[in-house]
Amino acid sequence: MDFPKVLTGLLSAAILVGCGSDSDESAPLGGAEYRGSTDAATITIDSEENLQMHADSVVKAISFVRYEENLSDYERNKHDAPLSLSEELGDMLNEASTLIYSEMVEESFTGLPLPADCGGSASASGNYTNFSATLSEYCVTPSASSSLVLNGGVDFQLNNNDYVINFDNVSFEFAVNQAVVQTAFINGSLKYSEIENQSIAQVNAYVKVDEVSSSAKITETYSIGSGNCQVDADFLAGNGVVYRIEDLVASLNTNSGYTGWGTLFIPDYGSMSIYYYNIQYCEDGSIGSGGIILSETEANPAVEFTYGDCNVVTANFEENGIPM
Repeated sequence: MDFPKVLTGLLSAAILVGCGSDSDESAPLGGAEYRGSTDAATITIDSEENLQMHADSVVKAISFVRYEENLSDYERNKHDAPLSLSEELGDMLNEASTLIYSEMVEESFTGLPLPADCGGSASASGNYTNFSATLSEYCVTPSASSSLVLNGGVDFQLNNNDYVINFDNVSFEFAVNQAVVQTAFINGSLKYSEIENQSIAQVNAYVKVDEVSSSAKITETYSIGSGNCQVDADFLAGNGVVYRIEDLVASLNTNSGYTGWGTLFIPDYGSMSIYYYNIQYCEDGSIGSGGIILSETEANPAVEFTYGDCNVVTANFEENGIPM
């Protein structure tokens, strides 16, 4: 096996999976961090308008808002880049490490040059359980008609089935037929582990794809065999506010839209229950149907926002099950 070529393919495919743009000197070192109240929230009828703004922003962020005329065409978009990285990139690096081990066993390498397809330079150092690579205008060709230019550094550490990946200001520019179609940037870390019957992916990263940025600290816990998935996250929403969500269970039905529930933390309010259902989006990105319920407990008191036509929302406040 030609190890430099294997590692070259690994790195180019890894960055292409998730992220990478023009290097952003002001980029955060990692994901968002919630610093607001963690006390139990108090919901009143006077807080309806402000809570609706927060509810809109939160649901758009955690459902990775994307408009499609046909719901079956919905897919996670650029806002989901950190989590997509943890799910796909980590598995690929882990498999590559196993392949390296099968060929090189304990052999280590220092400053190993990686062959470029179309210019630039890259080198790697380490061994199959702990290696790093430095990239400088490093150009590879994933296909005959495309090219990928990489800059920055990647570090990979493996311990049995667990691994950690650190990205140091990694950027890429992806072109098809010599025309740039996407730029991206990532700074932060990914960690994957398996404990008993659960797999846990942790992301702490800032990601920018074209002009869309995402900053989040995410933990996704997947119960192997059951298919159940639960998410805890601190995330920066489109309104510039950092929220926290705990015990989020979410799903997408291609007929009715997004549904989910969990515990939401809003900086000026504290913690409350959130349940959103049948969320679909309008072409302008506003919520076009469905509803969002915020409550101090599961039912009391609560405010429900119901969405009809685009940009039309009705608020209903209830206390002890009685409309106010």
